[in-house]
Amino acid sequence: MSSTNANFNSHPNSQSKPQFAPGVDQTTLTSSLSPLLHPTRKRAFTSASTGLQRTFKFKTFNKAWTFMDKVAAECKKHKHHPEWANTYNTVFVRWTTHVPKGLTEKDVNMAKVCDEVAKEVGEEVKEEKSEGVEGVLQEMKGLLEEAVKEAGDCCAPKKK
Repeated sequence: MSSTNANFNSHPNSQSKPQFAPGVDQTTLTSSLSPLLHPTRKRAFTSASTGLQRTFKFKTFNKAWTFMDKVAAECKKHKHHPEWANTYNTVFVRWTTHVPKGLTEKDVNMAKVCDEVAKEVGEEVKEEKSEGVEGVLQEMKGLLEEAVKEAGDCCAPKKK
């Protein structure tokens, strides 16, 4: 592992070092990641450390949908899409690159876009410790995993 990853070992909001895609500028990405992984950002690496994920919570379903709609428009501009799931006012978003596999500048940039759009739309920032929230989030992640498996590789040509 490159020495540019060393500062992630002690980061309070990460369990491991990022797994960058081959050919990316690790030094630049490492410096871009630090503010995204700040404890107040509620973002973490994926279990394989090849992407970034975060849950956004809004006051209403409409606000959550507006967030997703605005992020989708940015996805089209940047030619990069997330893996995501929505339940009522909560949106779980995962940014990862499939080809080449690993964390890329597109993932980091789109994670920043999500933060900006969430702020614009009115993300709920208060901490809620209601029972069952963790269970719902785990269920959303499970549903997302099933959908990702079913969809297959988004970056490979489809078999006819």
